[in-house]
Amino acid sequence: MRDINEIYQFALARKGSDCEIFGSLNLKSDLELLKISDDRYLSEISKRVFQSAFSWKVIENKWEGFEEVFFKFDVSRLNNISPDEYENIMSDDRIVRNLRKVQSVIFNAEFFEQIAKEYGSFGKFLVSWPKDDQYGLYKYLNKNGNRFGITTTAYFLRSVGFDAYFLTRDVVKVLLREGVVSSNKSDYAPTSKSDLQAIQNAFNVWKSQSDFSYSQISKILVCSIESDAKELI
Repeated sequence: MRDINEIYQFALARKGSDCEIFGSLNLKSDLELLKISDDRYLSEISKRVFQSAFSWKVIENKWEGFEEVFFKFDVSRLNNISPDEYENIMSDDRIVRNLRKVQSVIFNAEFFEQIAKEYGSFGKFLVSWPKDDQYGLYKYLNKNGNRFGITTTAYFLRSVGFDAYFLTRDVVKVLLREGVVSSNKSDYAPTSKSDLQAIQNAFNVWKSQSDFSYSQISKILVCSIESDAKELI
C-alpha cells in the first residue's frame, strides 16, 4: 500500500489542482454538526433511503412534498402519529409510496428519539463517535437504525458534512490496486467484516500520513486512476 502523498502526486498530475481533485466538499466542524437539528438529520437519511435504487432526480424534485407529508420530519411528531395519519401518509401521492421506505422513516424517528435520550441529540452522538472508526459507526447505525446500508450511510454522512470516506466503484478499484483488499471479481464490492475493517485501517494509515481528511483521501484515490494512474499499477 503506497503512501497517500505518493498517490496524491499522481492525482494532482492528472487533475492539475486541488480544486479539481476536491471539488465542492462541504465538511462541517463539530460545532456546525451540533447545530443541525434532529429533524434535519432525519430528513437527510430519509432522502438517502428513498433515493436508494431509485431515481435521485425524482426524489429530489418531490422532496418538498415529502417534508409536508412527514411533518417536516419532526421526530416527536412522527413517534406519535395515529393509525389514520399513517394510512394518510401511505396514500399521499406527494411522496413515493414504498411501504418499507415509509416504515423506515417511522422506525428511524424512534431510533433518533432513543439517541436523543442517551446523548442529547443526534448531532451530539455523531460528534462523540471516534473519527477513526467510521466502520464502527456504520455497524452501529446499521444494527440500531433502519436501512442504513454501507452506501446509503456514506451518502448520508457526507451530505450532512461529516468527514466520511466513500466506497464507490472507483475507490474500490484503488483499494484492490493497493492491496488493501483482494478479489477476482470485476464487480467486487466489499461487505465482509474483515474487508471493511481492513479498509478502515488503510484509511486511518493514510490519514496519519497527511493532513488530508477522510473525504479528501477518497477523492484522491478516485483521481489517481485512469490514464495517468497506469504508472501506479
